Amino acid sequence: MSSKTEEPGFHQHECPEHQEQHQSSVQINSKMVDEWKTLTTQVGGHQFEQGDKHGMVDIGNGFVLKSLQNPPRGVRELNFYQKVFDKECADADLIELRDFMPTFHGTVEKNGGKFLKLANLTFGYKKPCVIDLKMGKVTYDQEATPEKIAGEIAKYPPLTKLGFQITGMMIYDPVTDEYEKFGKNFGKSLTEETIISEGLDKFFRQGKGELRKDVVQPILFKLKKLESWFLKQRKYSFIASSLFMVYEGSKVVDTIIISAKVKNDLIHTKTELPSDNIESRLVEGQDDNKNRQEKSVTNQKRHIQGDDDALATKKFKLNNDFLSKPSEQKHDLPELEKSEDTAQVHLIDFAHAFPATDLDSNFLFGLQKLINIMKTLGK
Repeated sequence: MSSKTEEPGFHQHECPEHQEQHQSSVQINSKMVDEWKTLTTQVGGHQFEQGDKHGMVDIGNGFVLKSLQNPPRGVRELNFYQKVFDKECADADLIELRDFMPTFHGTVEKNGGKFLKLANLTFGYKKPCVIDLKMGKVTYDQEATPEKIAGEIAKYPPLTKLGFQITGMMIYDPVTDEYEKFGKNFGKSLTEETIISEGLDKFFRQGKGELRKDVVQPILFKLKKLESWFLKQRKYSFIASSLFMVYEGSKVVDTIIISAKVKNDLIHTKTELPSDNIESRLVEGQDDNKNRQEKSVTNQKRHIQGDDDALATKKFKLNNDFLSKPSEQKHDLPELEKSEDTAQVHLIDFAHAFPATDLDSNFLFGLQKLINIMKTLGK
């Protein structure tokens, strides 16, 4: 693995880096560290543990901290976030990509560690159901050693045909008011034949309930928008990046759902927006949603046998610290807009985002396979 700490290609496009804006780190005190906790809705990647600075940390108020990986991966991911969210950015492709990424709020330093400060993608959801999909039939980059390549291929052989893999998911059961959490070994157990029935179909049924077509359709819409972006951009390739999909698992949404991006923009930026523009981005669950409740799912849970707790399902209660506060105002918005705000698709993980000059056919292969599956589910 190369030991270089920066990607020169990231500095050759239209978005200049502004050191004073992005690379000035925030020092945080010990009291704040004591309030850090594991991001409960994280289902893929390294998990944060007390005393271990790696992984995702929930610091409340709609923010998470993501620890930077060792160079060159951490530097590469930081550079990419800085580039995309640079206020002086004039690159139309990158500006469009912001809608799919967690909003970047700079960096935080503590005890020699450096973290990305990002929007919490489940902030504002009452009962979020989430899934992490690692995209592409190739998950090793151009700097990988032969040993690394062999190891990546051996991890999940079906990847070459599927083009994506489930690295984790969390499903809310409205009957028990509990969550089932499926780890990476569960994802590895899925084959080309079972990825739908035991994977995606299960995710969109919240276990064994009726298929949530009300969220399948808006997610499919977002996936096709992302596909359009990948079909036109020629500047980057995304190796081992993931799609993070989230939808509202509560049968009746009695709080206003505000996407993490909008919520953080409204609370944490000084930009003044016209009131009608703000209102157009708020979504409140309506009473008539009660008439569209799906049939109750059975209380029987299927346990997946495995040799560790990453393979077995985990059941737990999820605290609601990340909920948005109900608004006293009511907003009568079109149903499609409500659906889009209760089901979202985000592109995450950019430690292997490289400059390119052609289509990212590797990512596109997996994305288009996923779109075809979603079309099947949506019928």
